[in-house]
Amino acid sequence: MPITTPPTVDTPSTPPDPSDRASFNTRAYPWSVSVNTMTTQLATFATWVYDTAQEVLGLSNTATTAATAAGTSATNAASSATSASGSATTASGAASDATTQAGIATTKASEASSSAAAAASLVAAIADGPVTSVSGKTGIVTLAKADVGLGNVDNTSDLSKPISTATQTALDARVTTSTAQTLTGAKRGALTTDNDLSFSMSAGNNFTCTTAGSGTLTFTNITAGQSGFILLTNASNHTISAAATTKVSSTLLTRISASGTYLLSYFSNGTNVYVVASEQFT
Repeated sequence: MPITTPPTVDTPSTPPDPSDRASFNTRAYPWSVSVNTMTTQLATFATWVYDTAQEVLGLSNTATTAATAAGTSATNAASSATSASGSATTASGAASDATTQAGIATTKASEASSSAAAAASLVAAIADGPVTSVSGKTGIVTLAKADVGLGNVDNTSDLSKPISTATQTALDARVTTSTAQTLTGAKRGALTTDNDLSFSMSAGNNFTCTTAGSGTLTFTNITAGQSGFILLTNASNHTISAAATTKVSSTLLTRISASGTYLLSYFSNGTNVYVVASEQFT
């Protein structure tokens, strides 16, 4: 029986570079598959070497038998010798092939050993990657909130969170409208300029007004309990009247319709605004 062609043993792909983290994860698995394939092929090759050796042994036995037959049968001696010579040549060729394939097997085994070493190196690289510890912990790490600088953090919902001591102190010191207050510091309203004789109570409580023409003394957004002052300058004898909700004395409108500067004070009951005026300032 002739010696069969040895099975193929493929060289595995180049191992991925552990330092190249961008391509390592995508190349590591295909490379490990090629190493497993080569290992399977080596096992098949080893089986072939063994079977070939058995075949060579069988050919050697055939040659021996032929030689013995040549000695006992003079008639067939030449024929037996030729047969023995042919068998010996075949055996020699088979032995040479076996030696060659054994060398190939040795080379492949060396490559497999190198690949295994590379695999071990990759595993070590994965295990000993850039991150070696977390917050001083190694191995299987379980982190607590204090490990990442969040020791004061909890899962309290926003609605259930307490306010700080400083905030509570500020709230305790605020002025309320439901209890009597003793005010020790200066309290003042902002001064709003409004030159059209129509004053919005939502804009403030103290106003300054220089008339640009005749007009009607009016309050809008009337708020109960609000009071304040208006520094009124009649620039040029502009006639000033009063809206229905602006309550004034019979002489006030005549007085402030003359050129000059006046101080008006007012108070609102929520429906009407009651106004008094000073004499003209010199």
